[in-house]
Amino acid sequence: MVIGGVQFVQDRSAAAPPGQPAVETGDRVVLGAEASDPAVALGRMARVGPPRVGWMRGSVNGGPMELEFDRRAAIVRGALGGEPVAVDVDHDNARIRGKANGADVDLHFAWTPERIRYEGRANNAPYEMTLDWRRGRAEGADIDLSFSLQDGWVRGEALGHDVNLSYDKVSGRLTGFMNGAPVRATITNLDLGDFLQNFYLFAR
Repeated sequence: MVIGGVQFVQDRSAAAPPGQPAVETGDRVVLGAEASDPAVALGRMARVGPPRVGWMRGSVNGGPMELEFDRRAAIVRGALGGEPVAVDVDHDNARIRGKANGADVDLHFAWTPERIRYEGRANNAPYEMTLDWRRGRAEGADIDLSFSLQDGWVRGEALGHDVNLSYDKVSGRLTGFMNGAPVRATITNLDLGDFLQNFYLFAR
């Protein structure tokens, strides 16, 4: 979007820590009544952050998915494959803890605007991954993924399985396959970056 010669574009490199609202130069803006005047419009812009609650619903890993992400409370609640999910994000201690897929989740994370590193345990196994927004890479123990948030895709391998996902930003539809099973899901008030930040829930 261009106003008064200034272009506002999405910049995922400014992504927020896990569970926090994203900080993006491409957030929606509310313009004043005189929005037809670019100079006035620039002076009246007010940021509108992403909604407090988002959802991922559908099927993944051969089972149903119904997840709710509360950004303000920094929690994930719902179910995956018939198993309850209850995960809390502790920003003060940079830790993610709870239960998912019938197993304990206990991860430490290190956040910078360019990348997030996760290390700990999930799904009864060690989990280690570095998510690099600028390079479009997710790398770690048995994880080798490339992605494009702009074009909406994730490709590579995770835990010995091919990953090939497509994301439609308009409909929120996430389709493809991973872990040897099809993915058919709808992402609401979230995006592909949120899916990648919570990849420990799905990598099994």
